[in-house]
Amino acid sequence: MGRVFLPDAVTLLAQAFEKSQNRELLDDPNAAFQLEILLRKVCYEHGTNIRQRPALHRATLALLDQLVEHGSHTGFRLRDYIVAPLPAIS
Repeated sequence: MGRVFLPDAVTLLAQAFEKSQNRELLDDPNAAFQLEILLRKVCYEHGTNIRQRPALHRATLALLDQLVEHGSHTGFRLRDYIVAPLPAIS
């Protein structure tokens, strides 16, 4: 339902995590799982857009870092994917 707000909603979500003042928002396994699903969709469907927009790229990386800190293999793979440079177009 909220797909029309993607990928820009990632920035708002990252700001919410930042404002949480280190509360463990991902201690709930369902929250971590839902964030993985959201970021997987955003990274694979909007990867080029994310890499081209620095603020969105930073926000996405911040959320992926949160997942990685909580031991998420999905977060780790997505982080590697999204930091890879875009291929050069000849």
